[in-house]
Amino acid sequence: MDSIPPRTVSGPHGRNTGSARQIHHILLMGHGTALRSKVRKSSGLQAAHPSPLENPEGGGTRVADLARMLRDSGYQVTTSTSPLDSQRLLEKIRPSAIVLDPLVPTAEGIEFEMIAEIQKQGDPIPLLLLVGNLRELQEIRRIPILFKDFLVHPFRAAELLQRIELLLVSKERYLELQDRARTLEGQVIRDFKTGLYTERHFRHLLRQEFQRAERHHLPLSFLLIDVDNFKQINDNFEYSFGDFVLKSFAQILQNSIRDIDHAARFGGDEFMALLPNTTPAEAVQVAARIRQQLSKREFDNGTYQTRLTISIGADTYDGRGLSSPEDLRRRANLALKEAKNRGKNRIWLYSGVERKKPDSPSRPAEEQG
Repeated sequence: MDSIPPRTVSGPHGRNTGSARQIHHILLMGHGTALRSKVRKSSGLQAAHPSPLENPEGGGTRVADLARMLRDSGYQVTTSTSPLDSQRLLEKIRPSAIVLDPLVPTAEGIEFEMIAEIQKQGDPIPLLLLVGNLRELQEIRRIPILFKDFLVHPFRAAELLQRIELLLVSKERYLELQDRARTLEGQVIRDFKTGLYTERHFRHLLRQEFQRAERHHLPLSFLLIDVDNFKQINDNFEYSFGDFVLKSFAQILQNSIRDIDHAARFGGDEFMALLPNTTPAEAVQVAARIRQQLSKREFDNGTYQTRLTISIGADTYDGRGLSSPEDLRRRANLALKEAKNRGKNRIWLYSGVERKKPDSPSRPAEEQG
């Protein structure tokens, strides 16, 4: 009997995560072999073309022999002899890989449908298919399973073990690449200092929400927030304290909006909030809530202490009158400038008069609190 060193891995997907070592679990589905053996026993006929799992020298099937070989090589093995048996097993276990001798090698078969249904993007289950001839490979290519391979009878035990190993290694590398992709994606969409969205990702969300508001004529509000006199914090204290203040304010901002809203950091001390299905009056209420929560907070990292005020510019798009998402952002920026020109620490709702001098009789949405 050919053998190779034990196959042991660590982590839930057989990956090197630094946790306790775990053995790969193989489900050996000998459906075709079991059925053909029963037919021959009842008829007394000999097989002209043995199954991939049949012992060509007689003595029954090799299912038990293959299971023993896999166990001797370090795998945990579960065997099944019918689709119904396999379905019951798959409701209880999630194997690392499946070795299948099918009843009928067709992509529309119940066995392949069963295996395809349990596939997950984050945890695919490789399939090694055992076939009797090359003609059956045309069907194999149609099976919607990410990791699949085949062996044509007759095959050596070492070849079976190597194919299983290659499938498991391919799956492991695929999962590692997925982890790296998620890490890179997180770096692209999340600001490393605050955990809020980056400006780049926020622009993407703004385009989506703008198109939705335009299509359904629903109000979309935009808040542009500036931390007043933040430069003085960096000048008077350590930069690490400035980072602490930014992160703490980001938490206040995130806790003051809904789950369907979006918050982002823009530049050093400016933040943005996008509020779908929010009227101008409701946007002002949200802005006032942010200022109210901020007024209750003293920022203290154990070494330095300070308090903050913010200026907020707001605007709302009702699905008409603006040609692009940048128009909404531009008007919120004009409103923010107006709030700062009028003494900071206040909210200003865009009204179209922002280009006038600060002593204009027009009134802001909310005076200094």
